[in-house]
Amino acid sequence: MKKIFLALCFFFSLSLNAQTNLFGNYTSTSGQITINPDSTFKYSWHVCLQAKWAFGTWRIFKDTLYLTMVPVYDTLRYFDKNRNITSDTLVLKEDEETGQSKVIINQIDWQKTILTRHIQEEGCYPSKLFYKKGRLYNFVNGQLLTKRIKLWNNKKHPSWYYKIEE
Repeated sequence: MKKIFLALCFFFSLSLNAQTNLFGNYTSTSGQITINPDSTFKYSWHVCLQAKWAFGTWRIFKDTLYLTMVPVYDTLRYFDKNRNITSDTLVLKEDEETGQSKVIINQIDWQKTILTRHIQEEGCYPSKLFYKKGRLYNFVNGQLLTKRIKLWNNKKHPSWYYKIEE
């Protein structure tokens, strides 16, 4: 009985160690992701003038990490001159700053920034990743992607997220 207890303690400590190694910042050619110990994540992706991001929560089952976005909203307030009323609506938050939602006064100014702003977007982040030896591997059409991929410059780049030591 004592040997079984010790074996269980040993395997439990190994699984905890594997999860604590999971926390940190990762990068790849397709974006950056931060896995926090409080079961939250932040994902960002930048190409030229476009940028996308998402905050959310994660859970792990075996060696697979499941990510779920938690949308963050701002209030868009605009004035309708024809009816002489002010209306409020919720829009996905533009910037990545956490905290209290800001009020955007002018809808036209908000729409003008659509090409160069950072947008929060459902589905811009990988929803399922496989963790192995400090790397996060993506799934494409249900298949684990472990090989290097060719990109715009015709060179092969890693398809996985690798940990950045800070």
